[in-house]
Amino acid sequence: MRLGPNPTTDIRKLHRCQFEHEPWPDRVIEKFEAEATPKPNARLALSLLLYTGQRAGDVAAMKWDQYDGKGIAVRQQKTGELLWIPCHSKLRNALDSNERRSPFILTTEAKSGYTSGSFRNMISDTAKQIGAGEFTAHGLRANAAMALAEAGCTPHQIMAITGHRTFKMVLHYTRRAAQKRLAQEAIDRLELANSGTSGVRKSG
Repeated sequence: MRLGPNPTTDIRKLHRCQFEHEPWPDRVIEKFEAEATPKPNARLALSLLLYTGQRAGDVAAMKWDQYDGKGIAVRQQKTGELLWIPCHSKLRNALDSNERRSPFILTTEAKSGYTSGSFRNMISDTAKQIGAGEFTAHGLRANAAMALAEAGCTPHQIMAITGHRTFKMVLHYTRRAAQKRLAQEAIDRLELANSGTSGVRKSG
């Protein structure tokens, strides 16, 4: 039975572009670390996201028995990838000074672990407290990858931390890090070239 033309044919899809989680600016990270509550959970969560480069669900699922005093073993939920991530000294200090209130590293007031969703909500809510509600937990994964790239790590070294299986996303972060470095070098050269002059000459 013919029903006639489809009335939705010319209607655009609402979600044509994939949402990108932006890395957090340094000022937001510093304010979050200093002011966000509940403490110490918010601060420790920030360190885990920033220094392991893992997804929110994998950070929420981390248990104390995965931490051997030097690094954290992680089985990524999305990929099944098994990683051992050496702890940055700041993260190691945060873990060693934190009270172990349950098997989970990040423990709720009910002394249980966070679900992936409740953990993301906790980060979102605490970010809103400091006027930075547009930033997400996953954005700190971008911070971690960019920081490694800015430190001169190779794509393979970055993948060993983040667990990315392809170069595509790693190269995305590497390009962003390289752009920042190259832009700074360009301005430094311009400053040097213009030293002793009145500044950039106007053309045409």
